Order: sequence, then C-alpha cells, then structure tokens
Amino acid sequence: MIPTKAPASIVRELTEAETLRKKKLAQIAKLQKDADGIESWYRQTVAACNNL
Repeated sequence: MIPTKAPASIVRELTEAETLRKKKLAQIAKLQKDADGIESWYRQTVAACNNL
C-alpha cells in the first residue's frame, strides 16, 4: 500500500516496481505451465516406451 502523502517520485517508483513484479509473476506462471506440459509429454513418452 502506498502512503497517501508519499512524494510523486516514490509513488511512481513503487507503481513501476509493482507493474514489473506482476509481469514477472505472469512470466513465471507461463514458464511453469510450459514446464508442466513438457513433464507430461516426457511421462507419456516414457510410458509408451515401456509398453514396447
């Protein structure tokens, strides 16, 4: 939470930091989803190879 009497430069910096944090969290979520997909594919491939 940004204090109501904070200087404009601090408010701007905190807002930019929060925006960057949200972007990084979105990137992490996307990469986690990609990793989960790769892991699923790997497990399916190993299972298929075991059935040969």
